[in-house]
Amino acid sequence: MFGRDTANNKVKKPLARSSRKTVKPDAPENAKKATKGASRVAVSKKKLSLSLPEINVCFAWLNIRSVIMVLAVSILLSVVYASFVAVETVMDIAVENVKINGQLRYQPEEEVGEIINRYTAQGFVNVDLRDLHAELEALPWIRKVEIERQLPDDLIINLAEEKVAAIWNDDSFINNYGDVFNPENTVQIPGLVKFSGKNHKEVLALYKRVQGLLTGKQQPVVSLALNERGVVTIGLQGDSRIVLNADELDQQLMRWNKIVDRAISQQLNEIKQADLRYNNGAAVSWKTRMASNKKALGGR
Repeated sequence: MFGRDTANNKVKKPLARSSRKTVKPDAPENAKKATKGASRVAVSKKKLSLSLPEINVCFAWLNIRSVIMVLAVSILLSVVYASFVAVETVMDIAVENVKINGQLRYQPEEEVGEIINRYTAQGFVNVDLRDLHAELEALPWIRKVEIERQLPDDLIINLAEEKVAAIWNDDSFINNYGDVFNPENTVQIPGLVKFSGKNHKEVLALYKRVQGLLTGKQQPVVSLALNERGVVTIGLQGDSRIVLNADELDQQLMRWNKIVDRAISQQLNEIKQADLRYNNGAAVSWKTRMASNKKALGGR
């Protein structure tokens, strides 16, 4: 029994030694570490395999945007360059034709042509339209100016000349808008009413009142003057004059109309001046002395 036990022990001891040699105390920890290391590597590979497509897609999108931006900048630069070339080409174009529309009766064409030639010598694009417009409109007989460029090399200028309505103080004119203008070259225009005074608007207002009050039997008004004392002198065709006060113009003209209604045309033609600044009647001077005419008109 003991011998068997001993034998068994002898047999078990080598087995125990064998297990001690093959299995070390640290083996399980190393095995765990090895196992953990293997799992980390596996996880890492899995992450890389999933994230790589995302990185590739991002870079592909960035590459497309970069290409688009490069193309856009290239096109923009091409357009800018082409514009500069076109501008330089157009700036070298000379003004070949200047078309002037509008009838000039009193404005000398030489003055207009001198101004236009001075500006158009700088080329089609370099013409300063604003300054050219200002110089042309400053001419005394020019009322309105319109200028436009017309490709390839034309310049169109529309001019409107002043329309004269009356003569003002013998050296100026009043246009149809009621504005006074004073040209250097005074011209003789027959048939215009002559006005004189300090304020042309006040004189024009008086003229309108006179036109509304005078009867059709009388000669047309050819002149009207207002002096500093408020005395109005109305000139009629046929070299006759009517004198009255501006502040009593309506009443005095109505009285004059009654006198005219009683007179005959021959008597009216003989009147040189009728002074209506009296309470009753009028002081009349005649072209030829005719007592009968004075009596008929109630003169003194």
